[in-house]
Amino acid sequence: MQYVPITPDAESAHFHSGPAHYDVISIQSQVVYGCVGNSIAVPALSQHGLRVALVPTVILSNTPHYPSCYGGKIPVEWFEGFLQGLLERGALTHARAIVIGYIGTTTLVPPLVAWLKQVRTSWPDTAQPLADCAERHWRSVLC
Repeated sequence: MQYVPITPDAESAHFHSGPAHYDVISIQSQVVYGCVGNSIAVPALSQHGLRVALVPTVILSNTPHYPSCYGGKIPVEWFEGFLQGLLERGALTHARAIVIGYIGTTTLVPPLVAWLKQVRTSWPDTAQPLADCAERHWRSVLC
């Protein structure tokens, strides 16, 4: 029987001492039971060899059409922290796309738009069309 270490050593090809390299940032809902939002996007994108960082906007036990549904919206402070953490860890350095799905509450829109503008400044090829589109869309919905 061959011994396989749980933690790779520095010589390992899989060892990575810097920030995780994500291809896609997926910002949307998540369910424990069901296939919507991040619960389907992450496995589907991963199946194609893409590394996905997921940012939940709501976390629910299941989709709301069932007789019971538990969970709820992510508090705005948490959401802002999730987005800020991605910036602080350098997670967008290699990102090729940002996917935005169901937001769940208008309180998350202003920090999302501000974050997208900040991302656009640092990584213009990743977020340019998305920040403009998100801001126009939510401005038309909210005004």
